[in-house]
Amino acid sequence: MPHLPLLLALACGYKAPPVPPEPREDARSTALPQAARTEASAGVRDDRLAGLLERQWAHRLADDPLGATELGVHQHDAVLHDPSPEATRRARERDQLLLAELTDLQPALTDPSDALSAAILREMMEADAAMAACETNTWYVSARSTPLVWLSRLPELHDATDPAGGQALASRLGAAPATIDAEIASLRAGLAAGRVADVVSVQRAITQLDSALADPELLAWARPFSGREPTVAALRRYRDVLDNEVRPRARDGAHVGASGLPDGQACYRAAIRYHTTLPLTADEVAAAGHAELAALHAEIRAIGLREFGTDDLPAIFARLRDDPSLRFGSAEEIEAFALARLRRAEAAVPAVFSRLPVTPCEVRPIPPLEAPWTYVAYYKPPEPGREPGYYYVNTHEPTTRLRHEAAALALHEAVPGHHTQIALAQELGDVPAFRRHAYITAYAEGWALYAERLADELGLYDDDLERLGMLSYATWRASRLVVDVGLHARGWTRAEAIGFMTQNTALAPNNIENEVDRYVTWPGQALGYQVGQLELRRLRAEAEAALGPAFSRAGFHAAVLDAGPLPLPLLGARVREWINKEGS
Repeated sequence: MPHLPLLLALACGYKAPPVPPEPREDARSTALPQAARTEASAGVRDDRLAGLLERQWAHRLADDPLGATELGVHQHDAVLHDPSPEATRRARERDQLLLAELTDLQPALTDPSDALSAAILREMMEADAAMAACETNTWYVSARSTPLVWLSRLPELHDATDPAGGQALASRLGAAPATIDAEIASLRAGLAAGRVADVVSVQRAITQLDSALADPELLAWARPFSGREPTVAALRRYRDVLDNEVRPRARDGAHVGASGLPDGQACYRAAIRYHTTLPLTADEVAAAGHAELAALHAEIRAIGLREFGTDDLPAIFARLRDDPSLRFGSAEEIEAFALARLRRAEAAVPAVFSRLPVTPCEVRPIPPLEAPWTYVAYYKPPEPGREPGYYYVNTHEPTTRLRHEAAALALHEAVPGHHTQIALAQELGDVPAFRRHAYITAYAEGWALYAERLADELGLYDDDLERLGMLSYATWRASRLVVDVGLHARGWTRAEAIGFMTQNTALAPNNIENEVDRYVTWPGQALGYQVGQLELRRLRAEAEAALGPAFSRAGFHAAVLDAGPLPLPLLGARVREWINKEGS
């Protein structure tokens, strides 16, 4: 499974408290006095819930030591994650005990904030437990998440000029061969059980590893490390296992979906729930995608008639893809545009928010090691006391990057999108740590899509071309609902998925291929975006209808954001509570 860093830090300058040693799981319902608490149970009234949250957070940090470092918690700085099948089994058994304890405790919680924390955690843990059907750690292979990728992150996490940072970096690099071998063991366990990645993803990972192993610059992180050769040898072992053992048995382009895995349909049902937080069927998801595409195509035709003199959808898409004047000319131009649009958005958003994050956001290019294999952009949350939030833009092959889409992209990833939501959550006061740093796909990605449309209300698109870029991205997200279901529930081939996105979006071909391969390796994740945005749009329409002239965008945004990430049913309940309060 891809390493997903804990979503992330408190305001700049925050010093993380020490994390207590992991307790034994026989300490059911043990009350925790105030003096023994950390940020894990901040604001919690019930002592038994506080004890449970302290243990849950300690486990989470231990399971993801790189994420713990990003959070400013340094107890696990000397170690790496354990991807072995045995560690996965132990973690599942431990979490089942915690979930049972939480379920028993919930009815006794009388404080509303405690009850909300328990409800959020229970939903997250139940969804995570259901995802065990996918056994993702035994077959996941992607150029976005090879051992090479997480190894290259280590120098970013540790200041090698500082004695403690240098020692932690050396310790983690020294642990790398054993961790890579554990990843190999997981892949072999998957092969033995009939679980294997698709051949395109495997080949991409092999190509990435071959490029790095042949280019000293891409292995620069290992130069100061005395144990460089064992680590490089372990990378070669991983590469050879992919080439000699995994690739010959990998799923071909006609069998890329979850249906090609044992228990594939149970896996996909769990993935839908996990990423949308709703009890949706695959058919319901696909129907929503088709309906949204029809509405978006109508908007595109209307603008295309004004801008290009035609309402023919294929002709509009061809113009957007192929017109050289709509492409960037250099990597520097891409980066400069992203920074300018970030600063412009920062100046506009105070008009519609009652609270904005203190933590700044900056722009960086995606590193060369990742750029050929990854998304058009992504957001990296802040690291407490060390780093701001970063909007990473892909400057690889800059003349393939579409200028008219760049504004919507910046607004989604940075402000008022991911950075605004995530940094605000990090800066919440008396809220348990797991809520401040939760990543709930439908909430986080739904907000970022909502932000793209909100930006149009704020005048942040210059012209119809940039609105076409916004709509192009909207068709991308709507088409995901159809494509993801097609791949994982209806037996679509990779070529069919690429064809559908080519016909229904104006995305560049390289983006389409990268996106389809992402959906193949990560069942259900792509569904959360549009499902979350549709729910936010529905809730806002409900609020506008109920409150009329009393409706406030700032008030609505506070209702959505000020409790941190929420599963969609709990978000709906919170917004309706705000509506009732405002309307009384």
